[in-house]
Amino acid sequence: MRIYIIIFISLVFVTSSYCQDKWWNDKKYSNTIKNKECKYTFENIANGFKNSNVDKITRYFDTEVYLDVLTASAGYYSINQAEQILIDFLNYFNIINFYYTKSFVNVNSAFAIGYCVYMRNNTSIKINASISLKYKDTSWYLEQIILN
Repeated sequence: MRIYIIIFISLVFVTSSYCQDKWWNDKKYSNTIKNKECKYTFENIANGFKNSNVDKITRYFDTEVYLDVLTASAGYYSINQAEQILIDFLNYFNIINFYYTKSFVNVNSAFAIGYCVYMRNNTSIKINASISLKYKDTSWYLEQIILN
C-alpha cells in the first residue's frame, strides 16, 4: 500500500510540474542563462500579481513602462506613476490567479499571454493578460503590461 501512495504522489508532482511549464515555448534554448532568467522574470511578475506584491513587478521596470490596465488610461508611465497605477489596480481587484498560456522569446524581447482572474461580488472574472519584456544590458525589463 505504501508503494502505491509513493507512486501516486510522484506522478502528481511530475504531472503538475510539466503542466506549469506548458506555457513556456522556448524549449530549444531553455538551458541558456539568459532564457532561464527570462522565464524567471515572467514567473516573478505572475507571482507579484497573484500575491498582490507590487515590488515583485516593479523591480523589473526600466525608466518607463507601457500600461493598459482596467483602472487607468493606456500609455507610457514613469516608474513612480506605473507603480501607483499597479498599487491601485491590486487594491481594487482581488486577484485569485494569474497564469500564462503561451510565450514567445526572441534574442532581445519576450512576450507571454495568459489570464488574470479576480473576484468581484463573489464572481470569478477572467481577463486577458499579456506581458512583454525587453533585454537590455544584462537584464530583462518589463516593456508592457496589458490587462483587459
